[in-house]
Amino acid sequence: MSVTLKDIEQEVKISRQAISAVLNNKSNCRVSEKVRMRIMQVAKEKGYRANFGYKVMRGNATKTAAVIISSERRRNDEFIQHLLLMLLDKLDSLGYAVYSNNNMGPDEKENFERICDLMQRGVEHFIFIGIPVGYKEMINEITSHRKTYIGFQSSFARDLSIDTISGEEEIFRYFQSKVGDNFAFFLQKSKSGIFNPKRLQALSNLYPALTSDDIVNKFQCRPILL
Repeated sequence: MSVTLKDIEQEVKISRQAISAVLNNKSNCRVSEKVRMRIMQVAKEKGYRANFGYKVMRGNATKTAAVIISSERRRNDEFIQHLLLMLLDKLDSLGYAVYSNNNMGPDEKENFERICDLMQRGVEHFIFIGIPVGYKEMINEITSHRKTYIGFQSSFARDLSIDTISGEEEIFRYFQSKVGDNFAFFLQKSKSGIFNPKRLQALSNLYPALTSDDIVNKFQCRPILL
């Protein structure tokens, strides 16, 4: 037996109209954040599922997202799997239904048709990990239907980037907490002979009084030649 708004109303003691506004993410919702979270919690516990078909036909918001992974290699990558789990947990906490692990293959037409099918199912937001084959046509189709998209490890106009310098700083702060300034590591060089600029910048942020040469001399771990 499916769960209805009436079932949730009996549990949270809030009007059915307010519950509907929360579950459908309507802009005219006037309940507090505490009440909103309570409604979402009860709906999840009772297994409430919105009628997507009805919403799609009416053109209403469905609060549905799709995470698109562009290759088998990325899908099996441990980091990507961890990222995917965090995305699913976050979207679920916000009340979104999510299609995930939609692995894109080498066929441009099939990839395009998959995106169209997801939109017909009510998907409003697309999160791309990597660059799928035929992505330009996909993005044009998504935006023409007023849906949203964002990329990660892609060349999209809307793309999340990793703040490598801040990450390096956190690693160095950990070293500092353990051994003070008495640490060293390999500073890779590019083909042109330039040391890793982001790693040098992170060290410069932590040690602003040192020059680049000082940092290299102090923190570079030089291999022992036998």
